[in-house]
Amino acid sequence: MLAPASLPAEDGGQVQKIEGRTMGTTFSVTWVANAATPEADALKGEVQQRLDDLEAAMSTYRATSDVSRFNRHAGDEWFAVASDTAAVVERAQQISKLTDGAFDITVYPLVCLWGFGPEPATGKPPTAAAIAQALRRVDYRKLEVRLSPPALRKNAPDLAIDLSGIAKGYASTEVARLVEARGIIDCLVAVGGEICVRGGRLPERTWRVGVERPSPNGVTIDRTLDLTDAAVSTSGDYRNFFDAAGARFSHLLDPRTGRPVPSALASVTVVDRDNSRADAFATALMVMGEDAGLAWARQQGVAGIFFSRSEGGIRSLPSQAFADRFDQVSAQP
Repeated sequence: MLAPASLPAEDGGQVQKIEGRTMGTTFSVTWVANAATPEADALKGEVQQRLDDLEAAMSTYRATSDVSRFNRHAGDEWFAVASDTAAVVERAQQISKLTDGAFDITVYPLVCLWGFGPEPATGKPPTAAAIAQALRRVDYRKLEVRLSPPALRKNAPDLAIDLSGIAKGYASTEVARLVEARGIIDCLVAVGGEICVRGGRLPERTWRVGVERPSPNGVTIDRTLDLTDAAVSTSGDYRNFFDAAGARFSHLLDPRTGRPVPSALASVTVVDRDNSRADAFATALMVMGEDAGLAWARQQGVAGIFFSRSEGGIRSLPSQAFADRFDQVSAQP
């Protein structure tokens, strides 16, 4: 997870923070309070309820969610879902096209096959035949979405989706919108590793966000970024994986090959204006790998920093847009 830390408020406002759990991880909201902002307990209740609603709609671990019900549905008619679910799927489909399938929410059959879904994991890699069979069920082009009325439609009866690569980014944005509607101008929202920053009423005020550098002994803070009105997302292979036969198999699966991404690239952090994009872009860049990912990021103007394993340890490689924006930021010792 990224490590957020707030700078002192310069207008006398008190910095407050609430924390909780959602989507199998933690969330926090840090904000500059004043006489017009709500009490922390009341705000936490509203934030928790919003996150609970999103999780109830998009979780693959809940049988009653939109996603789980749609995955069980075998018809080709439009399937009604919540407006949030349709909005997330529409954004996911846009990013799938932009990344030529490196990001693909129909990857769910592979997620389950490799033991990273709701069912208990076997701790063993699947056979090549099983991978090939699951791959036949993966293709974002077989999925349709509409926003009004919100609904999804599958053009193959066994299509199944997983929104875990984009839902937390969407959730952090939705929480930021909620707290802004309650009169909070300056805030930092974190849902897992997805950070949403709002604020900047004064030129001097920013939020300071730490970028993780993977290491053999865990993680360290590679550098801090002073941000306002931005989104930050990190995707890495070092938190959810299993080892078998001397090899590491990450939960980050390439929807084009059906296999975990190679272990050379440890993590990617993306800074963007939109949290859903940052979340999905970080995953897509991990799937692309260092060379192809850096080339794509340069073409698209995406600000990302890649952390790769080498014989000398972990090395960092910023994209051109990241270097242009943050080249004055020195690495932490």
